[in-house]
Amino acid sequence: MKKKVFFAAVFLVTMLFAVVGWAAVYYLSPSGSATPPYDTWEKAANNLNQILGLDLAGENTIYVAEGTYSGNDNYIALTAAKFANLSIIGRGEANQIVLSPGTNASCYIDNTSISNVTFENITIENNASYAVWVENGDNIKFIDCNIVGKEGHSNYLIRVRNSSSVILDHCICWTDSYNSKSMLVVLGSASLQINYSCCYSPNGSFTQYLYYSSTGNVNITNCIFAKSARQAISHKSGTGDLTISNSIILGSYWQYHNIPTIYRAVSYTHLRAHETSLHLVCRLLL
Repeated sequence: MKKKVFFAAVFLVTMLFAVVGWAAVYYLSPSGSATPPYDTWEKAANNLNQILGLDLAGENTIYVAEGTYSGNDNYIALTAAKFANLSIIGRGEANQIVLSPGTNASCYIDNTSISNVTFENITIENNASYAVWVENGDNIKFIDCNIVGKEGHSNYLIRVRNSSSVILDHCICWTDSYNSKSMLVVLGSASLQINYSCCYSPNGSFTQYLYYSSTGNVNITNCIFAKSARQAISHKSGTGDLTISNSIILGSYWQYHNIPTIYRAVSYTHLRAHETSLHLVCRLLL
């Protein structure tokens, strides 16, 4: 009887792994020995791509120790289906866990098969065009993260296009680069949700916080957008719902005091969608 129970248990466990895939845990640390498969802190990888280069399958979690991980070996390039169901989680203070490859996009996600990717408690910083670029992803989350554009940063801090359910939750997004255009740009059919987050520029260097031109929905809740050069939000040609709730939106600084805090284009054919889908329940500080 005991043998039957034992074999039945083995069979059930085997079937469970066959259904949900193997859940693996990896470690990233400056002091690790970089010994594959990087499954303990002692054997931890020294750069992120030592782990991303493995034959990942199923659900995978990467724990990251405090330290600054610079150079192209720490470029977060998720462009293959194997990166679905991946979590990268910092173990320590978020501002002490810094991924800083300085490449064209510090974090780049582009694959229709990639879903359920979570970044938690880390800092992603960039010295070039984009800090985060999400293309064709689904259910991509940034939780308790810092997303930073350094002095050499240009273009957009976060670019989301044709991606469903991209979420920023309890994040800080900022840049002091005078080359920056927009903090957030939402294009194509992308949807974006921002909760309890702060987007700011110490010197008001970027043109706007949000450039919205999508058929998907954008929801901003309990956020602070502080100090842009011109309009804080440019509602260009988006036909989805743009909803801003319980948030503080600061307008442009004194040189551009005559520019509206929220700009809605009227030269597009989707004016009625603008009028019916822009819901403001917030304080506007002009």
